[in-house]
Amino acid sequence: MGESLLLEPSLAQTLAVSAAKTSKLSLSTSTQRSLAAWIKDNIRKKECCFYVNSDSKGICKCGYQRIHHVDDSIKPENYLGETWDRHRHVHEVPTDAYGDIWFGGLGQKIGRYVRVSSDTSPDLLYQLLTEQWKLPPPNLLISVTGGAKNFYMKPHLTALFRRGLIKVAQTTGAWIITGGTHAGVMKHVGQAVREYVLSSGSMEGQIVAIGVATWGAIHNRRPLVHHEGRFPAHYSLDMQSQGHLSCLDNNHSHFLLVDDGTHGCYGVEIELRSRLERLISQQPLGNRGRTRGNGFHISFELHTKPDQHLVALVIRSRLPGNTTALVLIQVYLSLSSPLPLPANRSSESVGMERWERQLELAVAWNRVDIAKTDIFTEDSQWKSSDLHQAMFSALLGHKPQFVQLLLENGVCLREFLGDQTTLCDLYTQLPTSCFFLRRLRKNIITLNMFVRFLQSRDCTSAALAASKILKKLAEEGAEEEDEAEEMRELAKHYETHAIGVFNECHCCDEERAQRLLIRISSSWGQTTCLRLALEADDKSFVAHSGVQALLTQIWCGELAADNPLWRVLLCMLFFPLIYTGFLGFSFLLLFSVVLMIDFQTTPSWREGLLYVWLISLVCEEVRQVRHIADMYINDMWNILDFLSILLFIIGLAFRLTTRLFYAGKVILCIDFIIFCLRLMAIFIISKTLGPKIIIVRRMMLDMFFFMFLLSIWVVAYGVAKQGILIHNEDRLDWIVRGVIYEPYLIIFGNMPSNIDNALFDIKACSVNGTESQKPKCPILNEDKMPAFPEWLTIILLCVYLLFANILLLNLLIAIFNYTFQEVQDNTDTIWKFQRYELIKEYHSRPAAPPPLILLSHIFLFIRRIVLQRPPNSYRAFSES
Repeated sequence: MGESLLLEPSLAQTLAVSAAKTSKLSLSTSTQRSLAAWIKDNIRKKECCFYVNSDSKGICKCGYQRIHHVDDSIKPENYLGETWDRHRHVHEVPTDAYGDIWFGGLGQKIGRYVRVSSDTSPDLLYQLLTEQWKLPPPNLLISVTGGAKNFYMKPHLTALFRRGLIKVAQTTGAWIITGGTHAGVMKHVGQAVREYVLSSGSMEGQIVAIGVATWGAIHNRRPLVHHEGRFPAHYSLDMQSQGHLSCLDNNHSHFLLVDDGTHGCYGVEIELRSRLERLISQQPLGNRGRTRGNGFHISFELHTKPDQHLVALVIRSRLPGNTTALVLIQVYLSLSSPLPLPANRSSESVGMERWERQLELAVAWNRVDIAKTDIFTEDSQWKSSDLHQAMFSALLGHKPQFVQLLLENGVCLREFLGDQTTLCDLYTQLPTSCFFLRRLRKNIITLNMFVRFLQSRDCTSAALAASKILKKLAEEGAEEEDEAEEMRELAKHYETHAIGVFNECHCCDEERAQRLLIRISSSWGQTTCLRLALEADDKSFVAHSGVQALLTQIWCGELAADNPLWRVLLCMLFFPLIYTGFLGFSFLLLFSVVLMIDFQTTPSWREGLLYVWLISLVCEEVRQVRHIADMYINDMWNILDFLSILLFIIGLAFRLTTRLFYAGKVILCIDFIIFCLRLMAIFIISKTLGPKIIIVRRMMLDMFFFMFLLSIWVVAYGVAKQGILIHNEDRLDWIVRGVIYEPYLIIFGNMPSNIDNALFDIKACSVNGTESQKPKCPILNEDKMPAFPEWLTIILLCVYLLFANILLLNLLIAIFNYTFQEVQDNTDTIWKFQRYELIKEYHSRPAAPPPLILLSHIFLFIRRIVLQRPPNSYRAFSES
């Protein structure tokens, strides 16, 4: 009883996996019809057409009894007087045994089977396997022969053999071909497949084990026969009564049952199996779209040595040039030891083609250690073209170690991808989940690092682009927070690589390193490193001293960086000496004068100048949108520009109408506030004020979310207070005042007077709420005094102040403190990044300040549109 209980978890796991496999492998009705029609048209069996009694039991020379022959074969007129011959007296008819085979108990559960003639074309069988049974073409063919009966291995050698066989089959996408019966080494192969299925727990990476057996030697084959196919056929292993026949192994996935019209004869399948294996080994590898020659075929012949009581393993490795390497090793050596390649470089007769095929074999087996030690030796000389086939296989198989090894040993990506068909083949052979973005999303990055980073001419741009993609995926495409965090860490990893490469360049040559930052990269959409860093929000890269030196040079222009402050202030007094205008203060001064002093029904000259100034601002914003439309809306300062211009246009439209004249002035006053806020952007250039503006910006975002919490308490207290004090107030403005405005003012110390009877004044309110300028009086008693429970309103006020004034406001202070400390700890990096954005914006602007910028716009229009001349120096930076 205790032993059975110990087996229950394993049994439950086996049943669960078996159920999953049954649902996975069972065919739909339409697929069954299609498969049955194809098999009827193409696959045939053999049966005896001349019954000749061989003994007293009524057994024919073919081995079948009399009842298993058709009537025409009992007394055939064509063969009278002839001696029975298996070649002449057996003919082909459409097969009657095919479909799905279901094994009772534990194991593979569902498999495919078909009864085929021994003369069937291997091409038809390969078509059946790949097109009808949907098996992916193999990268490796493992043929296991020998040891069909009385095969014995010690337990530890058996485990070693199973583990090694499945490891090879799983990592290379191999097909395993055996005799398919539940005996000898074939039973060991089936059990190895079963152990892998139980350990994996899924159908992904299913091991393909094909059994090629003799139909006439299979026990209990009657349930497999049906003219319309069996879906499924129920097959049971009856080892006790099988006699000299054999049962099918319940752990194989596919069966080809070879029929020559005889019964009880073994070895019928050998010739057809050999021809099929030869055909498969000549096919292209499964994970490649092309190949120059034959595929790989490894033949395992296992047998026992009677005189030594050891088990030997003969590996036949079919390599091109009709060379067959026979390597005899002892199974007690680990099957995960180095792959037995016949690497004898002293023989020059094998030629380069042989070594290329050995390299492809090492790639298929994913044995980079063998490639390093036995193939890429010191005396080996490889051309880039010789390694292209192996590179193709490594890329599609996602084997980054091999990709790195091939790149280190001479593969030139320019030559490898020079042929457009190569890149097309890569795209067509790769599934969607293997594309670059999908790999980044799954954090499978080693291959991309080697191909896109180590070998890229624009490796800095490549790393910054990867950082941008990963941050965007973390923001929008991550399904879980852990996955998003991994992507953000990976983005930092790429940014660190970019900084490292640029730092090396900057240490070698500062001038060339600065030119590298503004050089247009054709590999990444005609962009620059600086623009990629800006779009990726890579602050650490922008904060690098080499990047900042370039920004300082661009900001100062032709001025010396060490000019004293008085010279700079002197230049600001003369417009021709100013590189970038600072007349924003003049615009705000003019705007405020118009709003407070000179806002007439008929616009004055000051107001007209203000309109011209605004038109120049509109033209500048249009120019910015035209150059950086994809990034314009992502900048907060650009949003303020757009909002301020929009409000100004609306206010101007209202102002020019008589009825909405005052409403237009109100809108323009609000617009003035936005223009003042927009002016703060100029102070980002200051190392002292710049970080403070960033702090204010982040605190505003924190306060926005804090207001949600505060609004819950304000509304909760306001509704309760209003319902207790006032009965049926129907004036909306006074409802809003009582529910929201008054509770909000309480936070700042403005205590209401209507909750305290001592402060009640009936003259300050309207009893029935008929006076629009007075609030409605609280509920009154017969003495015209408030009737509400004063003690309750006081308690509610105390609780409200406790949470709103003490708890929530202190929470806001703590949030602000955290934000301040976070920015303060990274003040230098954040300021340098913001400085870059400001310098980029002002450098791209025309030199003249508004409103004289209109002249610059006219000049630019004539220069670029009419004369079609390119921009001036630093155009890459400006356009970024």
